[in-house]
Amino acid sequence: MDIVNDPNNADLFKKKYVISTGADYDTDLEKSIPGFAVYHHGLDLVAIVSTGEDVWELKVRGQLTNKTWQSIGIRWDRPNLDETVTLLPEERGGLELYVNLEKVGQAVLPLTRPGYIPGNGTEGSEVPGAWTVMEPLKIPAKDSSGNIVAGKYDGAPIMTFGCHYDLMESGSMLPSPKFDHFHEASIDEMAIWTRRLDINKTHDETLYFLGGYVKELEEITPSKFSEMLKSVDMTDPDQAAAAGSMGAKLLSAPPKAEPLNSDVPTTTSNPSEIEEGKAALVQGLESNYSSWKEDQKNKQLLLLDLYKVLLSTDGIKDGSLPKHVDSRFSNIPIVSKLLSCDKENDVRWKIVQEDEDQPGASELVQLMEHYALSFMGSSNISFYDDTQYFKANISEYVANLKSEEMFMSIQKMNQKRFRFRGPVFNVQAYKDPYKDWNQARALWDNPRDEIRMPTDMWADNELCKTNPVTFLYAIYPCYSNFAPLRRNPVEITSRKFVLDSKVITVKLMVNNDTFDAQSGEAGLCQTDPQWMKYHPVQVRLYHKSKETARRKVLHHENEMKTSIDIRRCVMWNEEIGLNGAWDSAGCTTVMTEQDSTTCECDRFGTFALAAEKIEQPEAKDAFSWLIVSRYIGFVVSLISLTIFIAVICISKHLWEMFHLMRLNTGISYWFALFFHFISEAESIQEDRHANAAIASLILFFYLCGSYFQLLEAFAEFRAITGGIIGGKTMAYIPIGWGAGLIGLGVTWFLYGHDVGTDPDVFIGWENETKMPFFYMNYFALWTGLVLSAVVIFNASTPQTRKEDVVEDLQVQGQGLAITNFLFVMVWVFAYPAYIKFPGKEMRDFYPVFTLFNAWMGLIIFVFLGLSSKRFRFVLAKWWAMRKGNQGKKYDPEAKGAEDEKVLIIPESTPVESLAPSPSSSRPVSARTTTTVAPMEDPDPEDPVISRPVSAKSSNNDDIEDPPANDDDMDEPPVNNDDVEDPPPEDDDMGESPPANNDDDDMD
Repeated sequence: MDIVNDPNNADLFKKKYVISTGADYDTDLEKSIPGFAVYHHGLDLVAIVSTGEDVWELKVRGQLTNKTWQSIGIRWDRPNLDETVTLLPEERGGLELYVNLEKVGQAVLPLTRPGYIPGNGTEGSEVPGAWTVMEPLKIPAKDSSGNIVAGKYDGAPIMTFGCHYDLMESGSMLPSPKFDHFHEASIDEMAIWTRRLDINKTHDETLYFLGGYVKELEEITPSKFSEMLKSVDMTDPDQAAAAGSMGAKLLSAPPKAEPLNSDVPTTTSNPSEIEEGKAALVQGLESNYSSWKEDQKNKQLLLLDLYKVLLSTDGIKDGSLPKHVDSRFSNIPIVSKLLSCDKENDVRWKIVQEDEDQPGASELVQLMEHYALSFMGSSNISFYDDTQYFKANISEYVANLKSEEMFMSIQKMNQKRFRFRGPVFNVQAYKDPYKDWNQARALWDNPRDEIRMPTDMWADNELCKTNPVTFLYAIYPCYSNFAPLRRNPVEITSRKFVLDSKVITVKLMVNNDTFDAQSGEAGLCQTDPQWMKYHPVQVRLYHKSKETARRKVLHHENEMKTSIDIRRCVMWNEEIGLNGAWDSAGCTTVMTEQDSTTCECDRFGTFALAAEKIEQPEAKDAFSWLIVSRYIGFVVSLISLTIFIAVICISKHLWEMFHLMRLNTGISYWFALFFHFISEAESIQEDRHANAAIASLILFFYLCGSYFQLLEAFAEFRAITGGIIGGKTMAYIPIGWGAGLIGLGVTWFLYGHDVGTDPDVFIGWENETKMPFFYMNYFALWTGLVLSAVVIFNASTPQTRKEDVVEDLQVQGQGLAITNFLFVMVWVFAYPAYIKFPGKEMRDFYPVFTLFNAWMGLIIFVFLGLSSKRFRFVLAKWWAMRKGNQGKKYDPEAKGAEDEKVLIIPESTPVESLAPSPSSSRPVSARTTTTVAPMEDPDPEDPVISRPVSAKSSNNDDIEDPPANDDDMDEPPVNNDDVEDPPPEDDDMGESPPANNDDDDMD
């Protein structure tokens, strides 16, 4: 507020000169310097005109606006002070100040001269006073050492813009004059008239203060300019150049912000209205954002359409004179403004790219290069006179076009001159011509790119070797920021990539003979890709990013962190899709260094460096309901598997081949689910080493479990289809655990660098890392399911005739088939849950898989445990013991209370239970059709002997002794005196403990 409260405070506010020729005065020194000046002082705009004898000063307050172009004009004429003549104020003369053509002040009388004494009415009493007139401002001359030479001046009087050459200040002469009172404003279009601009009946000469400025053109919009261009004849070089100049002004106009409209109330006292207001605000912001994006897109497309008009090639005529072609090239730097690094331009191009039907900025680049090559190729290089770009003595036409957004060199010459540059022509980018590259070296990052092109491609071609050639090379420092990122998916596999260098174009074409042009002749001269393969275009591109591409074998904490997977050389291929795409075919990445990459390509075109990005691992969405359901499932599964494992381990009755394989299946899935459960810990997910360790264990145990299921299905298959039972336990178990080790080893060998990178702790982040696991796991599960299906379909016609064995195999086969089917169904969802499908909208299958997978332990307990009669027998016995049923063994003749102590567990219908087996290979009492769970050993004096119901009608003389023990597991013999153990069984189910022939167990 100081500028408002105390605008005249000289300590707070300094003079800031707009223009000065040295005009100044000091009343204390009584000196004046001739000239004129305009400056700011606080809120005042001050104009001074000094003739030396008199000084006019005019101060006007508050006339200028910040960040807006203003036109300031001063008009001075020696005033007419004759009071006997009636004149208008502007006719009196003096000093007048105009701002934007509006007269804002006038000073008719000069300042009072020093020493002036007014008269007292008598003649000679008035003393006019006088200024000490100093010489007009001149800069003192300096010697070779930079020291001022007294009495000598450097040339004529001078004019300064944005500063003032100060000789005196605050009543004293400065010992060392200096440039001071600098202004921060932008100043343009200075004009001086040698007479006073007048206003008469026919002309208003004060309009000249605008210097050709037209306010309506300041407000021009792309749509208005588009209408103007319709009346421009683009075949006329002069009109085309004028249109280009107007286009440059359109691009340089400052953007005008548009206010966002919102119907949301600003105040409210009702909570419901507050919520409604918030919802309306969000909706309004989304609507405004969508509208803003559409406006930005339309604006950029309209500008693109306008500049496409400036790049029209309608006026091309073969054999055009260079003096007529020169002006055509001025449009290219103007159009290149649409390739600027300006943030707004960057954003607008990226919005355009969101529309897949729009080609984007690549269309503009291709048009610019086609325009340049077409007009250069049409020129007659046998012209006899030099022009801006043409040198007649060597018949070379070289146009170097430069702007902040690009450097483009278009050259035409005969092939002899072209080959004179050597077999490989180094264009000397950033060096030749040195002055033309000054702007690029000063403004661009890493101005060190290199370009080399072959020159001998037509040296042996009789048809083409004498024709002139036109070639172009261009460097675009900003285009890579918003270039379309369409790609050839065959060559560039990564869905996410960026251009990590400047974009460089190298193009060459043969033109028709200058003296004997034949239509279509130049079209026959095409480069041979096979020849170019051994004589390629060489480009060295310097990286924009300082990141190093990812290495493949790093597993330590100090490994280099980077977002770049690999850098590869790419070229714009117009033949891919409707609008072209980046393609690495034909380009070889010769060498990648820390700061640059060297590329060789077998064709001319537009080149860049594609940095394929590492897709950042992201954990799956964690829904609260899913987390709770999974945790419950894991706990239930682990408890179920613990019971399942304990039952098989403790009970010798289950120590045969099929249950031993199920034991290994249960152990595998117990550990798999346990490690899957603890992988939810954040400390494991974030630590690379812990992540890799747990992920490896998960992979190992899941594979082992799947392969034990496969092996059991195979054993069932052999038993049903071949009648081969038992004897392979020691072969199956190593195969099951070995399969897990193989899968783990293959994964680490091929993709060890990625193991442990998945936030969900499932092997690795990349799809390829998970594939060995999925291949092996699906092979085991699907093959096991097929074998189980064969067992089910062939259960009615088994190769073994032992009814009791067949019955057990059928029950076990059914449970295994259901388990395999459920595991297959669950793991079908695992593939889309963990594998990424770039570019495709997929449903999230992760919740489905992880929820059902968490409960698979219960599935094993039910269908691999409870579905087995032997398993149920042992489990029922344990259950009865837990309930404290200590009754005696069942006596069919016992009465009364004794009957309540007998626990009979039926497992089939009475008919099935009592049906005799015509070819039993084991004691009838050992069959598992009806199971009696004895509670305790009978007392020796107890006359009641308990036996299975199915053994009532049996004759001891008909019962076969159990076969000798040929168990693969070399298990200890069963003590038949222990009534808690089940009856002895033979080896028909694989392996069983050897039977004791003690008659105590027989009726």
